[in-house]
Amino acid sequence: MYRTFLAQGKIGAAFTEVDVRRTEFFLALLTGALAIALPAAPAYSQDGRATVQAEAEDNDRNVIIVTAGRREQNIINVETTVVAFDQEFIENSNIDSIQDLVALTPGFEARREDLIGENNRFSIRGVSSVTNAATATAGVYLDDVPLTLGAVFNVPNIRTFDLQRVEILKGPQGTLFGAGAMGGVVRYISNKPDTREFGGQVRLEASTTERGGENYSVDAVLNVPIVEDKLAVRVVGSYADDDGFIDLVNFPTGPLENVNTRETESIRGIVRWTPLENLTIDLQALYERTTNSGFNAVQNNFVFVPPGPPAFVMPTSLFDDETTMALAGSESEFQQYSATVSLDVDWAEIVSTTSIYDTVFDGEFPLPDLILFDRDGSGFSQEVRIATKLDGAFNFVGGVFYQDASLDDDFGLPGIGLVAPSTEDREQLSFFGELYVEVLPDLEATVGLRHFTEDSTQSTVTNLGNFQPSPPVERSADNTRTVPKFALSYTGIDGVNFYATASRGFRVGGNNLSVFPMTPPTFDGDSIWAYELGAKFSLFDGRLNGALAGFYTDWTDIQTVISGFGAPTIVNAGDASIQGIELQLNYEVIEGLNLGLSGSLLDAKIDEDIGADNPAILTFSAGDRIPLVTEESLVLFANYTTPISDDWFLFMTGDLAFNGDQVTVDQSVGTASTTFANARIGAKSEKFEIAAFVRNLTNENTTSFFNDLFFSIPRPRTIGVELISRF
Repeated sequence: MYRTFLAQGKIGAAFTEVDVRRTEFFLALLTGALAIALPAAPAYSQDGRATVQAEAEDNDRNVIIVTAGRREQNIINVETTVVAFDQEFIENSNIDSIQDLVALTPGFEARREDLIGENNRFSIRGVSSVTNAATATAGVYLDDVPLTLGAVFNVPNIRTFDLQRVEILKGPQGTLFGAGAMGGVVRYISNKPDTREFGGQVRLEASTTERGGENYSVDAVLNVPIVEDKLAVRVVGSYADDDGFIDLVNFPTGPLENVNTRETESIRGIVRWTPLENLTIDLQALYERTTNSGFNAVQNNFVFVPPGPPAFVMPTSLFDDETTMALAGSESEFQQYSATVSLDVDWAEIVSTTSIYDTVFDGEFPLPDLILFDRDGSGFSQEVRIATKLDGAFNFVGGVFYQDASLDDDFGLPGIGLVAPSTEDREQLSFFGELYVEVLPDLEATVGLRHFTEDSTQSTVTNLGNFQPSPPVERSADNTRTVPKFALSYTGIDGVNFYATASRGFRVGGNNLSVFPMTPPTFDGDSIWAYELGAKFSLFDGRLNGALAGFYTDWTDIQTVISGFGAPTIVNAGDASIQGIELQLNYEVIEGLNLGLSGSLLDAKIDEDIGADNPAILTFSAGDRIPLVTEESLVLFANYTTPISDDWFLFMTGDLAFNGDQVTVDQSVGTASTTFANARIGAKSEKFEIAAFVRNLTNENTTSFFNDLFFSIPRPRTIGVELISRF
């Protein structure tokens, strides 16, 4: 029997009945003696109040237990909004990546920038990153390990196959996640090795895209116990080949069809060792390589004439296969290695997490030596935290976090001998904690705090052939800030939780890459104060679950990108405000039939005239919309499962997502409103599954603004089949 729950504001995400022991989080890690000396919490992860693991006890729909805040709670009692999608929902809905989940989550956007590497630029409740050069406004984590290296660049697009859950945390999460979580957090929660049972799964998919070609993918997972109850390994591998759907015309050697192909290879492995009953050590590795042979973009109605013979032009007419075009591609690699040690003692769980990571991006352009843009990044992070589990009125989560990251850029025009290599180093140390106080039997207060210091240095050299037209430039920026959080949660009414939260988010400043004299050498951090008032409920024996939240965000010193100085340049523009309301409902109409509805309304506006007296800053007027933010969104979802024999079930899923338009910096419409629909039908047994699916059923083809030169476009209607074998 399939059952669905609304997990902390989850939008119709299906949760099956699971055993708590199998769904617990065993978070991340440290090394050697320090790891053992500082035991860790096997059932908790770095986001604290945002880790969701639910189970139904004794078939009572009302009992949904979560480990939010590093402690067990009824899921509706948590005072923060988290949209969570579990493994069964992901599989039933034919979801391959975070991009598919974005469409099902109002107030959450991800601009995938294939033009500059394998990026996901996340925006949560209108708090967006204006450029890849800026620091992220949303943190991205694999379990407890951060995947962002400061700037919004080359964040891996992890496939959702064999993930226990994906969570989207809305609102500032700085007290438990850090400065990169100003607007929220995206978390990939991996399945951990099972030390008792051998098993695995193979998934094959083939599809065809309108105006494009054929696509296929292979995913596989293998779980191998080595020593029962002591040692096991779990390996997940994926390969996907997506054909293109954009043609490059008037190329010197002739037209090229379907140039924007994508090839992705990834492998994820975890070794779990449990030397003692209360001590767990996880060693995890992640590798991903993505090759884009062309951009998912078309020209913005201009004529492009590259330098030197033979001269040719590339006219553009959107969605005309004879005249659309893409300019370039890229190859990127991301690898990360982490260790997790988790020890449970009588009065607390203590977690130590250590990771190292490395990323490489190579820009590839069809015209030799036209543009050079390569980037390498590497880093190290360490976190140690403690979560108490006391019987009294007080409990606490706190710890220390350290990160050291570096980025090396090579940017220029090799055809004329202009190359400007740049190196940036960031080092951060922070102390964080949340205190939970049971003020009354049904009233809990939360007080959180993070204090951090981040130092960044950057050096840039400009070379014109063997000549340096200007001396090397070195810049530095320091950020020290304290980020607080306050919350109240009242659960005096059975099945209902009323909560109020006030929290601050902060994004660090940094150094600008351009060395032109007019370029501001550094930019300051920006910050928000976010206020949320909401209610969560589980009624009618758990058949109706939902959440209603209203929020207001005050955004100060917005980091804004400008151009014209030889490289993306960031300045602090001014202030803005965002207010909105979100509704999420999930209703089990009859056994096997679940309907979901969720929606979000935002009013995201600039508060003051900006830049009128400063030509270096983009000009805004009070009342202008914040660029690249969707203000209206609505999602409808249906899931039906019914037995068709003793061993087989028939299932059908469908979703419809509407998103309003977005404006560009000049307040013109950069992306018109869109409506996307997806559907899947199939049959499954314990061992096998077969299904047919269609993505972008309505063949939505609305262009999205990328910059003044390009529009990105969605993948057209794609129809395919899927086979799954479990053993």
